[in-house]
Amino acid sequence: MASPHAVISTNMENRPKADYHPNIWGEVFLNCPDKQDIDATTEIKHEELKEEVRRMLLAPMENSNQKLPFIDAVQRLGVSYHFEKEIEDALETIYHGSSDVEINDLYTTALRFRLLREYGFHVSCEVMQRRWWEEIKSLLILRIPRKSIIKNPLIQRIPG
Repeated sequence: MASPHAVISTNMENRPKADYHPNIWGEVFLNCPDKQDIDATTEIKHEELKEEVRRMLLAPMENSNQKLPFIDAVQRLGVSYHFEKEIEDALETIYHGSSDVEINDLYTTALRFRLLREYGFHVSCEVMQRRWWEEIKSLLILRIPRKSIIKNPLIQRIPG
């Protein structure tokens, strides 16, 4: 019985070669600069920017929920690994310090729910359900005349 390695090698030899046009960018994006290739001024600027973001994460705010979009942006930029402790401390402050009454919109509720859950804090699903139903009710009230809301049994059964 023939080994599978022999079959693979013969198939690779008979495979036609692709003749792609050269990339207009060249190999600029294929090579990532090494840590040693970064000059001292760039390294200093990098550290200054990290410290500025760290100060922004640690700075007190009127409403602690104002930090949520900033934490989300830091995560989406892919640099949150530099600030894990600061993010966890900020989220712990938000978790212990703020109540659901402070949150006025669905976006902030959803962002708070996702970030706190992502970092291991216990947040009940009822918070999202309650806020979602409030948002749906407000949209329905804007779209449907008041008389039809009172008559419609489906809308009357919405919790909350």
